[in-house]
Amino acid sequence: MIFEKLQSEGQKHSEVRVRISTELVQLLSDQLYQSPLKAIEELVVNSYDAGARVCRLFVPDSSELAREGGRKFVAVFDNGTGISAGRMLDLWHVGTSNKRTEEVRRRSIRKQIGKFGIGKLATYTIANNLTYISKTAQGVLTGTLDFSRFKSDPSGGAEQPIDVPVLKVRDWDVFSKDNAVQEVFDASGVTAADLASPSWTLALLENLKPKASDIKLGTLNWVLRTAMPLKSDFTLFLNNEEVKSAKEDYDVEASFKVNELPPERIKALNEQEADGWRIEGDAVYSKTFPQGIRGSVMVTARTLPGKKSDDLARSNGFFVKVLGRLINQEEPFFGMTHLHYGTFNRFRANIEADDLDQIITAPREGVGLGDMRAKFEDFLVEVFQEARGRYQRFEEEKSSAEQRKKEQSRSFVSANLIEYPIAGALTHTPVQSGAEPDNSWFYLDTSTPELQAVANRLYTSPRKRFRYEYLGFGRSARLV
Repeated sequence: MIFEKLQSEGQKHSEVRVRISTELVQLLSDQLYQSPLKAIEELVVNSYDAGARVCRLFVPDSSELAREGGRKFVAVFDNGTGISAGRMLDLWHVGTSNKRTEEVRRRSIRKQIGKFGIGKLATYTIANNLTYISKTAQGVLTGTLDFSRFKSDPSGGAEQPIDVPVLKVRDWDVFSKDNAVQEVFDASGVTAADLASPSWTLALLENLKPKASDIKLGTLNWVLRTAMPLKSDFTLFLNNEEVKSAKEDYDVEASFKVNELPPERIKALNEQEADGWRIEGDAVYSKTFPQGIRGSVMVTARTLPGKKSDDLARSNGFFVKVLGRLINQEEPFFGMTHLHYGTFNRFRANIEADDLDQIITAPREGVGLGDMRAKFEDFLVEVFQEARGRYQRFEEEKSSAEQRKKEQSRSFVSANLIEYPIAGALTHTPVQSGAEPDNSWFYLDTSTPELQAVANRLYTSPRKRFRYEYLGFGRSARLV
């Protein structure tokens, strides 16, 4: 066990006393986090919250766990901000999370997902030992929580606290060459370049429980794919294979680059406020934007918002980069008046405008008000209107093609009115629990692979003839 080697090799830096009720650990892990998949997902979210660009995950399958000498551990490596000594102590506090402090909010490049500091307890579901090894400017620090040390007091007294030492690895270069450590890095796909990063963190689960064998890699891959936003700056690998967003499989009904805007769009920009808008090469230029504006636009058949990926980052709207930095992660409309949702929920525009660096506001990398911003917003509106026009023309052509079919094979009702709204509901509905006061209604859990497969068929399968009728059940009846 690596955590045992660390106890003997590490030099004590500090210590935190942890008191957690055994019943609380079991409640949180066995009830709130029943699925072993949730434990893995929580660790990946921690990597995202740490500002990591790359997260490398290793999870053994059942054959690996059954094999003599198999790799019986779960590892999550990321190149995020790392865990300092102070944060290593805070790590074991339950019910609070320093992710929400002003300091972390100021340093973070993303909205933070973890809030209550209980996600780490989800690992109790599949392992007895959770170890963090992290590199920062303070060196390589480590701390291990051994869940098996929490014992109930048979007399009914208070739970006995345990001490969790924070250790500094004395000679990381030597320790990292240990065969067991190398096996973890090899399994996770961690490279020398990853370890050379200024900061990184490895979360290691050892002494796995029988429930770990319930993890099906195919299902885990599906869970992670649905949790990944489209074209994010966060790259995730599972057992050395990149996990791509499920939204990358969506059909694209319209796409173009900004330098393909038709002349009437450029003319409209110059009529609003003459700024010498023109297309040259791969960019659109003006007096205000001498370095040019570049980018690409697409409109998908399926709506992009929804699913768990929205917790990490949105997938639709305008994504504006200045000198390679995304400056509007939480503003899909770029602060403008909301646009037509029928198109906007399917719309994604990746825009590069380095001239905006002149008006970047430092605290949150926002863009200040003024003439340059107003002209840029005018440009974005024309980009969106072009996307909306192309999408509507595609839909009209699809409808016309339907009308030209023989009567026996024609779909009499547009999929936009039947299949797509139902599929959208299955995609967007949050998982809730409980019943309404009259005890006659329970919420549907739409997060299961089976229902997501139904949604996918509704979006993609050929139409079949069907009949329908409107029935009035009264104003207070359920709408089904």
